[in-house]
Amino acid sequence: MEKEKMYQLGKIFCCAAIGVVVLAVVVKKKFMKEVKDIEDCISD
Repeated sequence: MEKEKMYQLGKIFCCAAIGVVVLAVVVKKKFMKEVKDIEDCISD
């Protein structure tokens, strides 16, 4: 029972970690794109 619970928690933790990494990458890409747009506006 304990082993099963630990396994489930581990799986949830892994999924959460992957989700956070994916989210971070998406946010960073979006942010970088906006920064680039802002820099383009300033340089014009």
